[in-house]
Amino acid sequence: MLRSMVKGGMATAIHSLRVEKVLGARLQPRNLPLIICYHRVVADFEESARQSIPSLLVGVDTFTRHLDWIGSHYDFATLDEVLVEFERVSANGKPRRRPLAAITFDDGYADVLHNAVPVMNSKGVPGTMFVVTDLVGSTDFQMHDELYLMGSHLLRQDPFIRRRAAEEFLKELAIDEVRAALVKERIEKADPYLFARAILEVLGEAEQVAALRWLKRHGEVDSKAGEPFRTLSWSELEAMQRRDVTIGSHTRSHALLPQVTPQVMAEELTLSREILEQKLGKPVRHFAYPDGRFCRDSVDAVADAGYRGGYTICGHTDPRHPTLTIPRKVFWEHTCSDRRGNFSAAILSCQVNGIFDPARLCTHQHGPM
Repeated sequence: MLRSMVKGGMATAIHSLRVEKVLGARLQPRNLPLIICYHRVVADFEESARQSIPSLLVGVDTFTRHLDWIGSHYDFATLDEVLVEFERVSANGKPRRRPLAAITFDDGYADVLHNAVPVMNSKGVPGTMFVVTDLVGSTDFQMHDELYLMGSHLLRQDPFIRRRAAEEFLKELAIDEVRAALVKERIEKADPYLFARAILEVLGEAEQVAALRWLKRHGEVDSKAGEPFRTLSWSELEAMQRRDVTIGSHTRSHALLPQVTPQVMAEELTLSREILEQKLGKPVRHFAYPDGRFCRDSVDAVADAGYRGGYTICGHTDPRHPTLTIPRKVFWEHTCSDRRGNFSAAILSCQVNGIFDPARLCTHQHGPM
């Protein structure tokens, strides 16, 4: 609450003085296009947040407010247009009077088609959907969603039962003491989001599968629980293309690229692009790094796979491949909310101008660039 009050008061003061652009220009001197990243767009945020990771959700009403504000200050564009502008401004070209903005979505959730696209079409806003190809038309969950759901079941247990379950869980995984301590700490906090993040951040791919297998043996998910997390089918992706949404790659399996071998990395990047082009009949030029994670080798692999644009979710870039490490800002329901939970134009203005960016420490390990 205190953090929210300070943030809101700071944003109101800066906005009232109309200096966010001046301050933002000092923080982001190249005046590059704005790219926003969303995940799911839902009819009712509060209802959906009871069973989903809240920070992946934005309600239709809030999403509409975001678009209206951005559209009053920016010209909406496709990623192809943004990429051209990025290259031009990066080469010391004169900034546009009205900068460009692009709307993107990660993971391929079906609710984007049903809840976001109609709003965007009504306002003439193009978009881009980054797709995990192995999940297209599948009933399988995204790994982070399934870990969140199963972790919620585990963490709802009585503290004594939860501690015993944690001991069994860590014994099953047989990981080193440092990583085990971090996972145990997250379990003790009884926060399913922090638990899911710990599994994805500190365990390797095989260990993540083993963790999920153990959770499934010791908990149940309602048979209807998967519907809100449904991914798009191929026919729905074709419908999105017809409605001014570009389709890009988000790997085959949502692999965190710095954690996999060079061979797996190449397959994730190349095969996902080939599958999309074969199924949808259009060239795939754009790629978004799952969880925004990249390192020198993964950026090289994206270049080798033939992508023109690569998109992250932090301020780190690779100077060797600037167009393959283009930053995006991740928005959700409360990104631009005041302490009462109401939409704040002042906070949104500060967000897009990068006023709060220095306070956000990147937790991703990018390695030497």
